[in-house]
Amino acid sequence: MIAEMAIAARAAVRVLASAPTATKAAAGRAAATAIRARAGELLAANQADVAAARAAGISAALIDRLALDPARIEAIAAGLDVVAGLPDPV
Repeated sequence: MIAEMAIAARAAVRVLASAPTATKAAAGRAAATAIRARAGELLAANQADVAAARAAGISAALIDRLALDPARIEAIAAGLDVVAGLPDPV
């Protein structure tokens, strides 16, 4: 599944790189909106990931980097908004 997602992401990058600026900006804003809309799902999935990491004996420092909270999710979405506002994002 991860390999398939990576292949799809690579293909999307090629398409997006040659897209008009307005399309790239819209994609960034849409991604930010989707992240905000699905924050609850992201947090639930992340809690499972953090629990699995703890069970696997991953260090506390790595778990801290893995862990999401509402503020971190908002920061990710806000970062996408910033990139979308650049003169030529991506």
